[in-house]
Amino acid sequence: MASGSVTKEIESRIKQSPEHLFEVFLEIHQPINNEPPAILIQYPDDFSDQILKTVASFVYPCRISLYET
Repeated sequence: MASGSVTKEIESRIKQSPEHLFEVFLEIHQPINNEPPAILIQYPDDFSDQILKTVASFVYPCRISLYET
């Protein structure tokens, strides 16, 4: 019985006819030479949300070297 109620809760979050597939698309530039990561592409251009202030740091939370030996 308990599993049925969990399934019902999950199903209730599914939208039958969503307005959008996604809210925003971002392409974020990898940090180079101690510069912070930056948003290169944003769609839609007029999307504004608090998350945009921190999303680049979230994507690259620490230094990553592609050429480590």
